[in-house]
Amino acid sequence: MGESHERERLEVFGATLRRRRLEAGLSLRALARQLGLSGHSGLVDYESGRRLLPADLLSACEEVFGDTAGELRRLWQAVHVRRAQSVTPEHSAPPARAVPFPADLADFAGRDWELAELESLLDHRSGQAPSLIVISGPPGAGKTSIAVHLAHRLAGRYPDALLYVDLRGTARPPLDPVAALGRLLHGSGVRAAAIPAERDDRSALLRAELYSRRALLLLDDAADEDQVRPLLPAGARNTVVITSRSPLAGLESAHHLSLTGLRSPAAVELFAAIVGAARVLAEPAAAAEIVRHCGLLPLAIRIAAARLAQWPAASLDLRYQWESMRELGEHGLTLARELGDTQQEIFALNCLGLALRELGRFAEAAGCSERALTLAMANGDEMEQATSHYRLGATLIALDRAAEAVPHLETAIHLNGKHHQHWDEASSINRLALALRALGRYPEAVAGHEQAIAIFESIGAVRSTGLARTRLGFALSDTGRHTDAAGHHLALAHFRDGHDEWGQALARYGLGITATALGKPTEAAEHLRLSALLFKNQNDPLRQARAIELVATLHDAGSDRDAQTPNRGGAREGERDGFDRPDGTDGEFRG
Repeated sequence: MGESHERERLEVFGATLRRRRLEAGLSLRALARQLGLSGHSGLVDYESGRRLLPADLLSACEEVFGDTAGELRRLWQAVHVRRAQSVTPEHSAPPARAVPFPADLADFAGRDWELAELESLLDHRSGQAPSLIVISGPPGAGKTSIAVHLAHRLAGRYPDALLYVDLRGTARPPLDPVAALGRLLHGSGVRAAAIPAERDDRSALLRAELYSRRALLLLDDAADEDQVRPLLPAGARNTVVITSRSPLAGLESAHHLSLTGLRSPAAVELFAAIVGAARVLAEPAAAAEIVRHCGLLPLAIRIAAARLAQWPAASLDLRYQWESMRELGEHGLTLARELGDTQQEIFALNCLGLALRELGRFAEAAGCSERALTLAMANGDEMEQATSHYRLGATLIALDRAAEAVPHLETAIHLNGKHHQHWDEASSINRLALALRALGRYPEAVAGHEQAIAIFESIGAVRSTGLARTRLGFALSDTGRHTDAAGHHLALAHFRDGHDEWGQALARYGLGITATALGKPTEAAEHLRLSALLFKNQNDPLRQARAIELVATLHDAGSDRDAQTPNRGGAREGERDGFDRPDGTDGEFRG
């Protein structure tokens, strides 16, 4: 009875899915293209009620159909409710049998669409030839993970033989086909004494052994077609799953699945499975940014997540973990170049440049930004040009080359304004004001910070407003208007309300500078000590050291007069921008 009820709900869901597709004026092929599927056979199953749409595919359909009323989701959830109700202790699973495949990943996530496509292919197999699936893609794309996961899911369909061989195609040398055949024959039950010595004889014996059997072969990390061909069975009841960095286009009658990065929601799901869902829910924008820095590739995401899982109390915001961000940037850059993905290379270079700058490796950071700018200009991508100009300008300031930074920052302001990127425009204006301070153009710097504050306030960027007020305080001190440097106090209030320790550290630093200039060494030292402590808590050793240095200067001088160095020309102090957006999230790291 439970199964019939579930079938009814599946059929209702499928009929509704078909109706919504037709109402949208889409053919099956057109819908498959919009959903990013390589074929439409899986959609046939969903519409006929044979299988239930995966969760991420449901979300994509809702977006395509504009299903704001949630009709599809309600019916989809009804199927799941029916399934949950039908599970009773009497419906226990059959005893598990040993399989030769590597262990499946407990946190496997993000490939629902691809798995649905492959299972649909096998559900609709026909003819007398074996089913041959080739999963290809760059390093880190998750080829082995999806192949192993698929093999475990399919194992029950192949009771006669389950076989696995690591072909070591990326090693030197790869596994010889003769050795691979020996392992497959042994796994098929052939005694060692009965296995012939020659490759062709072994290949013929394997085909004979498996011809009438329901057999599943997983051939992992294949080097090329020549390595694979002798290992292929010939029976219609055989299925072979192959992974390779090469597409193995020369294999006849194979179904090819080329993997790239995960879709963003699936990438975040994988990340959350490792670091913990609660941390991702607490910092969704930071989690989304991390997976983007990983190029949405599963291996890179796993590496980043495993590192962060070791620090359960740490923020996911990589602004406070620059060494980790550097590692992610370098990994993303390597993968982007292997993929030949120029857009991702630009993004990785800008990510890496930001991390290197914050680690004090300014010359390397400038090189990254210059390369990113060259690629962005060749691509004609004005938004990435704006980012690259901005990052390069910021790094040139840190290198005491403020005059060179000015045209880059002016270009960033122009491009961001042209594309109505108000937060980025204000950040660029703020950074330009820092360059002007370094050049001694203090009134222009004050006007720039005030303009940036006005834009940040107009778009509700609270944290950025606080940071800009702190910078305004520095600029006012540069002009000798120490009593007007109330921006530090306003910023400190902002940051306290937002529980922002790094912002509080910067505001305290500014208050220390101002108190020094006003002849209040005791007050200055207290602000600077607190600033150093907060910078330490936020893993910012460069600024921590600067605050400690000023405390020592105050102590050694014994008076404010010898320590009156209110940061003239020190435009690199407090140079980190806010990252908030009007909606309280942030989709880009903007240094």
